[in-house]
Amino acid sequence: MFTVPPKILPSKTTLSHYTNLFTRFGFGLALQNSILIALFTMLVSVGVGALAAYGFSRYRFRGASAMMIAIFFTRMLMPASLIVPLYDLIDALGLLDTVWAITIGHITWTLPLSVWLLKSYFDELPLELEEAAAIDGMSSLQILTKVAMPISLPGLAVAAMFAFWGSWNEFFFAVCFGIRETRTGLVALSWMRTTYVMYWGEIAAGGFLFTIPAFIVGLFLQKYMVRGLTLGAIK
Repeated sequence: MFTVPPKILPSKTTLSHYTNLFTRFGFGLALQNSILIALFTMLVSVGVGALAAYGFSRYRFRGASAMMIAIFFTRMLMPASLIVPLYDLIDALGLLDTVWAITIGHITWTLPLSVWLLKSYFDELPLELEEAAAIDGMSSLQILTKVAMPISLPGLAVAAMFAFWGSWNEFFFAVCFGIRETRTGLVALSWMRTTYVMYWGEIAAGGFLFTIPAFIVGLFLQKYMVRGLTLGAIK
């Protein structure tokens, strides 16, 4: 990196930086925390977001538009403006420095976007399918889980990807709520930059490993997006 003139290929190849990641910096636990937090955030954002979006899409009640606008403005808030109330709430629940603390912070950021994305998708679904299901005796929850959601796989996949990637790349909540033990991958990478030493090799190795889970999730959900579009066309 600092050779003049620069060299494209290194003079020697070593895996010691990857070894240091897991033995010296505890990157394995940090990466595990990131995966758990991102998965929990994705599941809650899509699950709760689907329930809320379906309710706003199919039921007309007073204040619905105002609530959707409030959800929209919640998404526009800067994360720093939520830190103090969230910190007090999480501290009162005794969840500081846990996976759940960071997950709660991420959900406040990803859930509003999931609601807006899924509502727009549910608005485009034909009502005739749900009316036929209601005639067959299905409840509203059954219609959502057995009719609306299966034919909404592309929309659910998009919401899931945005929720996972939003949580995966988030740094601010992870620093504030994961005080000592619960470090995420990004926080662990930031600790490799100290006042006197910059661990370039470990940072590069950790950055490479950190991209792999996000790439796998995107590749997996992309398949469901294509499948959902194809099934919808066939049916």
